[in-house]
Amino acid sequence: NKTNDEESADDSVHESMDKIEEQEQTAPIFAIMTNGQGVVRGAMDDISDEISVQLSRGDRAKVDDVVDMWDDLHTWDGMYRLMQSGKNFLPRPRSRPVGFFSFLDEVFDGIATENGLLDMHDDLDLLEDLMHKACHSKNIRRIEKAFKNYRELNIKRLENEESVMMACTVNRANQGKAKMSEIMIEEILNLVVDSDDFKFFIQYANRTLDKHAGRMSSAREFDHSLWGLATRSQWYLWNNWIEASLTKARYAEVQASIYPEREREALYYPDKPAVRDDEADC
Repeated sequence: NKTNDEESADDSVHESMDKIEEQEQTAPIFAIMTNGQGVVRGAMDDISDEISVQLSRGDRAKVDDVVDMWDDLHTWDGMYRLMQSGKNFLPRPRSRPVGFFSFLDEVFDGIATENGLLDMHDDLDLLEDLMHKACHSKNIRRIEKAFKNYRELNIKRLENEESVMMACTVNRANQGKAKMSEIMIEEILNLVVDSDDFKFFIQYANRTLDKHAGRMSSAREFDHSLWGLATRSQWYLWNNWIEASLTKARYAEVQASIYPEREREALYYPDKPAVRDDEADC
């Protein structure tokens, strides 16, 4: 028979686990997608500022600094756009995962197609090609012109996506959270989670959202969404990446959002990555 102290300890563990499950249900499921808009906006602001700085330097312009920033944005937004569009955005049968736009079309009667969300990706591809050529030329004024055109269209793309995504995700996230989490993982996150660039994807988003804090987007929501979608072993790794990319104050904000009660930390920070039952045989 258990002693009173042992029974009390068991009750405490069960209560902690119940709280964790409750917190998982309140994690902002689609915040990776909605906050991704803020990552792209912030990165474009940074590149515009850097172009202005290098223009002011005249013959001493460090064009490679701008090119490196562009390469990072292009890589990150390429992954983000893949999550939006899926491997194929075609009538069924289509390959899976299908991506966010296809999910919106299926649930909201073709709303993504009706609003031309994918069409704007195609238009953006053309301006990205011009930006690549400008960067290859190492001519800062040519880069300035190419990026101005790219940024103008990309802002229109983001505004169009936001007008559709925000209302749809808020509406849907409140209906069957468990099912929505499954869709977010299997049809959207799985498009990038095994990429060699996934660490970069998480850290670039966090650094950018941290720098541009105070807008509608936040590292706190982005990371809370990741936590709600991760297995425990995934989160053990991802959390290390996040901590390395944020200021101490911002990381503490993220942790406070995910772990309101300190006892959760002991459950999520074992000496080695925890493995869920469904991973044990993998």
